[in-house]
Amino acid sequence: MTLQLTEFKDGGSILGLVISHVISDAAGCHKIAGFLGEIYSSLKSGRVLPDTPFEIKNRVFHFGTKRDWPATNAELAVQGLRKPMKLSGLRGSLMTMAVNWLMDKIATQNRMVIHLTPEQVSSLKQTVLEESGEDWISTNVALCAHFGRILIQLIYDMPNRPVRFAQLLDLRNRYFDDPDNRQNNFIGNAILIYTEKAEIAEFDRGALARFFKASLSKVDAAFLTSRLNLISDCLRHGRTYPGLEFTDPLLAMNNQSKMPAYDLQFGSLSPIRVIPQDVGDNVMFFPASDGGIEVYIRDILNPKRQATLETEEWQTMIFDF
Repeated sequence: MTLQLTEFKDGGSILGLVISHVISDAAGCHKIAGFLGEIYSSLKSGRVLPDTPFEIKNRVFHFGTKRDWPATNAELAVQGLRKPMKLSGLRGSLMTMAVNWLMDKIATQNRMVIHLTPEQVSSLKQTVLEESGEDWISTNVALCAHFGRILIQLIYDMPNRPVRFAQLLDLRNRYFDDPDNRQNNFIGNAILIYTEKAEIAEFDRGALARFFKASLSKVDAAFLTSRLNLISDCLRHGRTYPGLEFTDPLLAMNNQSKMPAYDLQFGSLSPIRVIPQDVGDNVMFFPASDGGIEVYIRDILNPKRQATLETEEWQTMIFDF
């Protein structure tokens, strides 16, 4: 982990926090930042330093069975997932090299940021709700449907081709019992990359909303236990993460808009702007300081194509709600 504080002569400062994703995910990184603020505040006021509340051991979330590979392969078929590739051998080595190359390349690419005010978020949700024909949809479903459609049009321009969406789900305090509050204090990686294929015709935003709502309605403790056991077993057998194959276009959606990013306190100081971590998602939803949402967009396959979103035509599409 690395910290860098930059102070400006005319006032103000920037605090940068860099941490390996092997150690922590986004929520864990935010918890670490909050604890650093508590340490700073204690030192500034002369108070006793706070105790470290973190859970770092994997006993907080433990998954996996003793299935052999044939049984694991059979469970893949039951869950509708393709057999993942071996990590060993020439193919596995080439794939690992390709992923590492892509992640290094992503780190040098800028993201486009779109700011939505609270009023715009409400308007977007209402418009997508009406188009979906549902009685109710979440803000997350509305955002995923709207910006999922934008990215499909931008990157693939294929209205009738199946698209696989990857949604990043934080497991803390949502699905499993946590009587000792260990999940809330866990700073390691507690994210499931949940993938499912959508076959949507003609860039239909209402149909995408129905897809996301139906997809997420299946996610409960039983589903997650089964999926996480399978992922753990595949990794134990030297296979790649099931569900992340690239046979169909893949779009990664990461919603962190409920993260209390602006609750950080360093003494009497609060952040004016929080810029989220950068891990290569196509679309990330993050809280804005005015209570709205910032949308971070990246065209991983072709960064130059991303500039298209700044044209008047695409800006009209982005704010078409």
